[in-house]
Amino acid sequence: MKIEHAYKSASKIIMGQDDILKKLILAFNNNNKNGNQFHQNILLLGRYGFGKTTLVKQAVKTLNMPLCEVNGVFSLNAVDMDQFANAINELYETTESLDLYGVILIHEMAKCFQYDQIEALKQVILPQNIYSVDGTAVNISKVTFVGEIDTNDFDQKYINENKKPIGFGNRHTNTNEEEISQAVYEIINDYSTHRMFNTQLKMNELKDENVKEMLKSEISPLKVLESNYGLIKNSIILKSDEFINEVAEKVITSENGMHDAYQIAQQLAYDKIGNYNDSKAKLGKPKTLKLFK
Repeated sequence: MKIEHAYKSASKIIMGQDDILKKLILAFNNNNKNGNQFHQNILLLGRYGFGKTTLVKQAVKTLNMPLCEVNGVFSLNAVDMDQFANAINELYETTESLDLYGVILIHEMAKCFQYDQIEALKQVILPQNIYSVDGTAVNISKVTFVGEIDTNDFDQKYINENKKPIGFGNRHTNTNEEEISQAVYEIINDYSTHRMFNTQLKMNELKDENVKEMLKSEISPLKVLESNYGLIKNSIILKSDEFINEVAEKVITSENGMHDAYQIAQQLAYDKIGNYNDSKAKLGKPKTLKLFK
């Protein structure tokens, strides 16, 4: 019942990724119960701004499990082991137990392939389920590692000709999504990453109706704008279908997907209402109903 409730709660917030959401929640819960004996870790693939991080965070939140994130751990020379040690130490402090559980989310996994750091990463993800934290041996068999890969971090032409990832800096928004995904699958399989991540989940493409629903959800970036502008009349504009449709249309065609949602909404709000720091945008206090004279 806990799983069903968690899924229903998260699915009201995350739109258009129901299958991925369900698999994440089931995996996290099963690992938490049974332990990660066969390294049931997850590789999450999708375009930048499709909501990979948000999806993981909501799945973890609904299960009331701890989450730690590691950023920028891959370099040309080595993997920064300290970040993983810090994450595991954080789980140790959170769970207050030698039998750890929770999720460690690894960002920018594409760089792991670029810098050929697969073997170094295996040392972290494929231990004998025992990890030393300040001299204390803790069990991490119930910890789930989730590797996050932005598929548009790979150059289409280079990847097709050489079957290897290339450098970063330009995101490709006009590439064939299926073609890129297939090439990425080939790369990660060539590197035998199934030893570390035996589950690979590909995010569904952003659709207009899903973005509109996300903009109406409780984690919508529009909530911040509504708070900033304050007035009831401004809030009505920001909640209107017309405004939401305009934001969604621009998000779908933007380079960074939902990462651009707030900036897009802010610019549209400025065009329609003005700057929320401007006194003109704050004129006229909301009227209150007087029951007695």
